This record gives sequence, C-alpha cells and structure tokens, in this order.
Amino acid sequence: MTDDLSNSDQEASLPTGPQPNFDAISEYAQGLVEQLQRFSNIPGIHGLQALANTITAHMDDKFSQLDDKFSQLDNKFSQRFDAIDTRLNAINQNGLPRVQNSHLNSPDDALTPLTNSTTNNKIPNFPRMPTDIDSLRGQELNQLLTALGASLVGDVAQQQQNLRTAIGLTPIRQSVFKA
Repeated sequence: MTDDLSNSDQEASLPTGPQPNFDAISEYAQGLVEQLQRFSNIPGIHGLQALANTITAHMDDKFSQLDDKFSQLDNKFSQRFDAIDTRLNAINQNGLPRVQNSHLNSPDDALTPLTNSTTNNKIPNFPRMPTDIDSLRGQELNQLLTALGASLVGDVAQQQQNLRTAIGLTPIRQSVFKA
C-alpha cells in the first residue's frame, strides 16, 4: 500500500454539495452597500448625528471643566501642604532655641533667635537679651508676637510676658530677667 493517494482518491474524500456562488455574494454585497448609503436620506438620521455631536461637545466641555477644577484643587492642596510643611519646619527649628533660652542664667545673656512660625524665616529685630524685651512696645512688640504665633491680647506688660513665654524663658527666669 502506498502513502500517496491519487488525485481521484483525494477528490473522492472531499465533501460534496452545493458550492458558493461568488458572483451572487458580490451582487448582494453591492446591494447592501447601496441600501446602507440610502440611510443618509432618512431625515431623522441627520438630526440624531447633530444631537450626538452636541452631546459629545457638551460632555467634552464638562470634562474639561472638571479637569480644571481638579487642577485647581491640586494646586490648593499643594499650597496648603507646603504651608503646613513650612510651619512644621519652623516648629522644629524653634525647639532648640527655646530650650537654650530656657537655660539662660543672666538677664544679659544672649537670646538664641527664633524663626517666623509661618515662613520659617529669620525674625527681624529679635531681642538680643531678655532685658531688651522690657523696652519693646506697640508695633515692634506686635510684630514679634505675630511672627512667633503668640497672643496679642492684653496690655504692654501682658504682651511682653507673652513674648517671654513664646521665646522659651521659663517663669522662674522671667521674674529674674524683668527690670
């Protein structure tokens, strides 16, 4: 027995039955295309396309507005987090100077300056010694208290006391350092 089948044997093994008519398929496809093109002649189709275009444009506009809002929120959160980060850095930065100021032994010892509680920048006109606090009044005193985030409430003596507390002078040292 041979492994090769003859052509007649191969043809005999193929299924028989009606074969596709490619000319008919082509005619039907052309007819379908022609009928589909006629859909554009239906009056409501143009209106639906215009409506779809309007809805799409409106949705694109709304998504663009939402994107803008999210960008604005992102910027606001970033600014707030930056401000919080700056304040935390100022708190950390001011911790050691407050401790150092709490250990002064004389009213003429040098104060260790603190930084602004909001900006973490050097505070201008920071008193050099505890005795300098006694001469502070008005706007200069208020600016120092504001820079340290301390209370502005009270008369000049109370505000000076608030400043002493804000820079780390302990109550015992405050009474010794007062003039």
